[in-house]
Amino acid sequence: SRFASFVELLLTTNRAGFRAFAIDVVGVLVMRAEKAHLEKETAKLLLQGVLGCVLDPVSSVRSKAILGVGSLLKALVLGGGNDMSDEDRDWLRGVAVKIPEIVVRAASDEKTGVRTV
Repeated sequence: SRFASFVELLLTTNRAGFRAFAIDVVGVLVMRAEKAHLEKETAKLLLQGVLGCVLDPVSSVRSKAILGVGSLLKALVLGGGNDMSDEDRDWLRGVAVKIPEIVVRAASDEKTGVRTV
């Protein structure tokens, strides 16, 4: 959707405030999705954008992104339920496997002050 594309654009802007705002918007979408249904492709697009912010140079954006990734994964898993295709399950597994490594790298960057992208 155009709205998801706009949020994705905000997630990649060079202004930390806009990136943080976009992650907040994603959080609101996920909360609403628990009551309604977040379109799978939109959720995937947003998850990729928020994952990109987990290694953000600004610590407040990083921490929002880490929380946002968890919420989006939950929304995708709960939204898919038993009807989730094997392809979608494989995609989610692939993302889930990468998350610990990304979070550890983000924590290491925070501790050393060096960004390892």
